[in-house]
Amino acid sequence: MENCNYNCTHLLSKKHALLWRIPQYVKDAEEAGHPACADMLRKIEADEKKHAEMLKAAIEGLCKEGKFK
Repeated sequence: MENCNYNCTHLLSKKHALLWRIPQYVKDAEEAGHPACADMLRKIEADEKKHAEMLKAAIEGLCKEGKFK
């Protein structure tokens, strides 16, 4: 696999792992009485979702161009 393809795939995997964990982190912050932390984590989650979509679109583009090898 080419470096760019590997990097995009690896980053997307890491983003999904983080996105899977963030709801628990938000819950933990709320239960600990830290609403500012919970809000910050929600913002991070929104940003990470955007980044994951960007990576997904990049991978799809590489596939359509026949460059995902």
